[in-house]
Amino acid sequence: MGIAVAARTTVTSKRELTLEQFTAEIGRQIRAIMDAEQRIVSVAAIEIHALLAQDTGVDTGEARSNWVTTVGAPWTGGVIPAFAPGRHLGKAETGNLEATKALTAAVVQYRGNEVPIFITNLAEHVGMMNEGAINFRPENAPINPGFIEAAIYDGLNSAGVNAVQFLVP
Repeated sequence: MGIAVAARTTVTSKRELTLEQFTAEIGRQIRAIMDAEQRIVSVAAIEIHALLAQDTGVDTGEARSNWVTTVGAPWTGGVIPAFAPGRHLGKAETGNLEATKALTAAVVQYRGNEVPIFITNLAEHVGMMNEGAINFRPENAPINPGFIEAAIYDGLNSAGVNAVQFLVP
């Protein structure tokens, strides 16, 4: 998924610059744009991850614990065990939620510019949960199909990204 970031610069006064001064000024503007992009993408990744983990139905904690954030390449290390395992934990469970959120914050802070962030879940049943085919929620609670897409849109929106184009391989 790519996110385009636009910046607006306003010229408040006219002044003549040497080529060297102009080059330095353009360099400063480019660094400012890249720094803004870094902040926006990092905030968006943390928000999206938090929403994904929060909205994942919980039985044993495995699906919630397997929202793994990486930089540079997607997680391929397989399904990891629940951080705080149990049975019929329910969505209010916080041990797995807080552990996975803390790991994401730590990973994202070390991301460099132009390095993509990936949020992956290899738990076998998370796709079925997103489709609404299985429900690990309290009795009579509504099934939440499409929670993955909703988390992405909501997380991007809360980070100030208003237009997104999803690229499907």
